[in-house]
Amino acid sequence: MEKIWFMFVFIYLKIEVPDVTCQDIPCAARQMEFGSVCVCNSTYCDTVARPPPLGRDQYYQYTTSQDSPGFTKTTGYFSNVTNGEYDNNTVLFTVNANIVHQEIIGFGGSFTDSAGIAVNSLSDEAKERLIESYFGINGVEYSAARVPIGCSDFSTHFYTYDDIPDDDQLSHFSLSSEDFKYKVTIIPLIQMAQNVSQHNLKLVGCAFTSPSWMKTNNGTPSGYILSRYFDAWARYHVKFLDAYAENGIKFWVLTGGNEVTFPFVIQAPLVVNMVAWPQDHRRWLKYYLGPQLQASNHSHIKFAFMDDMRVFAKYWMDRFALDPEVFEMVEGPALHWYWDWLTSDSLLDVIHDKFPDKHILYTESSINVILFGGQPVELGSWQRGTFYIYNIIQNINHWTNLYLDWNLALDTAGGPFQELPIDAAIIVNKTSGEFYKNPMFYALGHFSKFIPPGSKRIDVQSNQNITLDSNEQLRDKLASSRLFHNFGSLPAGQASQEGLPTAGPSALPTFPPTPEIVLPKTVICLATANSDNSSTVIVFNSKDEPVNVTVVDTVVGNISTTVAAQSINTFVYWPK
Repeated sequence: MEKIWFMFVFIYLKIEVPDVTCQDIPCAARQMEFGSVCVCNSTYCDTVARPPPLGRDQYYQYTTSQDSPGFTKTTGYFSNVTNGEYDNNTVLFTVNANIVHQEIIGFGGSFTDSAGIAVNSLSDEAKERLIESYFGINGVEYSAARVPIGCSDFSTHFYTYDDIPDDDQLSHFSLSSEDFKYKVTIIPLIQMAQNVSQHNLKLVGCAFTSPSWMKTNNGTPSGYILSRYFDAWARYHVKFLDAYAENGIKFWVLTGGNEVTFPFVIQAPLVVNMVAWPQDHRRWLKYYLGPQLQASNHSHIKFAFMDDMRVFAKYWMDRFALDPEVFEMVEGPALHWYWDWLTSDSLLDVIHDKFPDKHILYTESSINVILFGGQPVELGSWQRGTFYIYNIIQNINHWTNLYLDWNLALDTAGGPFQELPIDAAIIVNKTSGEFYKNPMFYALGHFSKFIPPGSKRIDVQSNQNITLDSNEQLRDKLASSRLFHNFGSLPAGQASQEGLPTAGPSALPTFPPTPEIVLPKTVICLATANSDNSSTVIVFNSKDEPVNVTVVDTVVGNISTTVAAQSINTFVYWPK
């Protein structure tokens, strides 16, 4: 009788109680210069188990904030408050599972050479805990990853899989030590991830550069692929796929290069880069890569173009769509988040409305000092975590299907690197044998853990009358620029020996000065109906004070709670 009365009191008062059905290992918090991190080593690392189903009247709440690192889990009960009882100080989100939007393919990070160096500097036990933290059932359960084909800007040096000049037949093609032989063990790391994952990892392959001898500027990093090497460049990709398949690793998507339009805008050569226009990639895919994939054991692989900023996406989509046969091979645009802060989310709506059968894939995001200021690595920075939270919610609410971070891990200097150091969700301290989970790790984890692959975004309406786009004033100043409008037409009167435009003083506008990126002080929400029959509602409060929030699920009832200042809150429940 006492137990029944006890439960009645909790239900009536809508008290949230600590969950004891599944005990997670808590975060070992440590205060760093910019905030708190969760510390892991060979014997200890925090976990977040997949939550078992609750009764229809209950929900889990997972919270991470600037004052509460890691995942804090409680259990609450739905209530039945009518609309007329909400006060003006309550932020109201109405979730409607009857209105279904896009499928969520997954979330993940990237197996770069630098990530391999950082991870492999740890002991075997600590390394296993790091991979489990990302891919395991007691981790955040990444379900996708990006893999550079050869070197990237996060390698220790420039290399490709065939650096013997004019080797048209690719007789010298071979994987490098960076793949699996010596110090850097990318293939074994991917295999470790596959072994602990409950998902069939979706891998995106991206060649940052071809062998230099295939390009217009032989001997220097940037340049176009010469058309006489289109066939060899396609065979190069197939050979890569064959080599990885021999190690039990299969890919889902290939992209044709990394940030292939970006060099035209900044008008500067990059250490590891190629440049291209959609007409050339379309031709290469139709006559070379596409037929060779179909004739190989990799006929299932799709193509995602650009691997570049979303401002260029419609320009590329329109030109690929001119050839329906080629467009059929396209999964969609591969996008990077770096210029999201200077463009409107509505660009994604335009792309989806015009090409609703294509997927929008975010394949790279990271924090660098050029865009975000500060130091390359800021251990414990909550602000950097909030950039991810805000960007992911906004992009998924505008039809994005896949979201990938860049390096899975880096060292305490933000490297190794070839161009510039950056921050990462996990930073490895090889001296102490520890690794630190930054707030970025948990920011990403709120999505990857609680929105499994195959889930679908559902409709959310809010009582707030706010503008959610950041840096609106800056975009207004750029509104007249055809670069930020629709990327215009190709510059006239510029042609190389290949009949292609070249960067130069009369090419595209230069990249504008980087503003300080400031998130709006608001409360935003994302909701999904999940493939495991659960529902997820994620509420992000970027304000500096607590906010009363009510989530109304039209099927189950209401979640009424107060969300902490500067916090992300994930509610998981089973509506049926």
